[in-house]
Amino acid sequence: AFFNLISEILIKEKKLNLFRFGVFTVKHRASRKGRNPKTGEELILPPKEYPYFKPSKSIISAINNR
Repeated sequence: AFFNLISEILIKEKKLNLFRFGVFTVKHRASRKGRNPKTGEELILPPKEYPYFKPSKSIISAINNR
């Protein structure tokens, strides 16, 4: 249920801040050239959005100071 809620908020709001834990955002990737690894054929990959997580400073310091 928790992960479904995060997904719904990101779809609607594009950002979710969890205090002292981190921030989930939606980033945009522009279209780009790609290649099919099996055939070597060049492709144009479409633009897309993807979720991104940036941990808070307190989480980062807790991990590094254990």
